[in-house]
Amino acid sequence: MDGSTFFCYGYPPSSRGNKKDIVMENLHTSKEGTVREYLDWVKEKMYDKKSNQFFERTMLFFRGQSDVEWMVNPSVFREDKEKYCEYTLYKQAKNLAWAVLCDCRTPIEILVRLQHFGLPTRLLDVTHNPLVALFFACNATPSKNGCVYWGTTENLEDNNGFVNAIAKGAMRPLYSVYGCNDIRKQFPEIFANVELWSESDRTRLNYCIQGLSRPYYFTPPYNNSRVKVQRGAFIMPPLICTNGIDEPDENSSFVEPRHDIDYRNAQYQIGETIVRVFHPCSYTIQAKHKSKILAELEEMGVDRASLFLDDVEALMKRIARSVKQPIDDFPIE
Repeated sequence: MDGSTFFCYGYPPSSRGNKKDIVMENLHTSKEGTVREYLDWVKEKMYDKKSNQFFERTMLFFRGQSDVEWMVNPSVFREDKEKYCEYTLYKQAKNLAWAVLCDCRTPIEILVRLQHFGLPTRLLDVTHNPLVALFFACNATPSKNGCVYWGTTENLEDNNGFVNAIAKGAMRPLYSVYGCNDIRKQFPEIFANVELWSESDRTRLNYCIQGLSRPYYFTPPYNNSRVKVQRGAFIMPPLICTNGIDEPDENSSFVEPRHDIDYRNAQYQIGETIVRVFHPCSYTIQAKHKSKILAELEEMGVDRASLFLDDVEALMKRIARSVKQPIDDFPIE
């Protein structure tokens, strides 16, 4: 990563949380409205033309959204009439719900747990199971077309050190501008016993700045049932934007990246390579096919009761549907 620069290109916010009409390249729209048709599309995406071989299953991730017009961005950054103060949100959640967080060992575990219980966070959910993504693309807004987006981990590092540093930074008082000393505080283990602003210190600082200014893919510990059964993973947005500064010094400052970035189209320059979080080729499910696909998925064991094991109400509804019989099946006395 030495000497690399990272830039992000986003799009202006709108409603929705955040709707924006953006033309996706190579948009594939379902015609038959079947799970088989969708899996054929997934199989095509699994083939890497550059290497002339199939991706490993764990290299592909998917995200389903039930309205194709929705932007793809983390829930804490979605704006309607008001916006969240991220630090205050997390602080109050930790203070008032510490009983469900006290066994979390790292900042990222805290964010994953808070998201599990419904708090808006900066984590963007993805899954390694394409059927789970298809379920979420069909499960809501029945009058709207849904969409499945996909990406690969090929250019997105899984770096727990930087992921935790970004999570820790998001839980601190809100900065609009980060100075170099603020960044040093994020990494006490790296800067311990290092002379202030020595050449070795600048090298470490540059490494940390570049690491905080890019997105990451990561898989959390599978220590809760929901993440485990959904084959869950996350995209962590960057904490700072370098504004093109290649060689920072003690006087450099860095701003927060824009929070209105649409990850359907966001691009990052990493070294000499421009990468995207999601591939521009997506899969659209027509609204008229949603109920049919959900019925197929339920037959395959993919429904709300199986994906949300703590949702007892969904389980009871599934049981009720499974034992229901036509009225003619009952004898008439």
